Amino acid sequence: MAKALSIPLIAHRGDSPIFPFSLTSGGVAVDITGYVFEMTVDTKEFPPDSATELFTVAGVITVAASGTFSFQPTTVNLSTDLIAVFSDGEESKDFFYDISLVNGTNKVTIIKSSFTVFNDIGKA
Repeated sequence: MAKALSIPLIAHRGDSPIFPFSLTSGGVAVDITGYVFEMTVDTKEFPPDSATELFTVAGVITVAASGTFSFQPTTVNLSTDLIAVFSDGEESKDFFYDISLVNGTNKVTIIKSSFTVFNDIGKA
């Protein structure tokens, strides 16, 4: 089995960024019709269970034939869900995420990396 790709992500607390991705094989787009994608963010890189999981976001297929999909954590995901783990005055916090795809009965982790969230001035 191939190792998952590592693509670090950065966001600001309280924002709702869109993270676009493309699935290719040998440089050719993979048709992802019928695939399901899921992004999970956790406080631990290797969690033993889901107790430290912060949130999960469903992927949106942009153009199936081109293999493009994206994730958009909500402002709640990047603010309310993180309040308990940010300390007063802390500039940023490093978390971890992975992206899984499900095609039929096969579930595969395709990306696993760091997810850095920077504190922001506006908290609303």
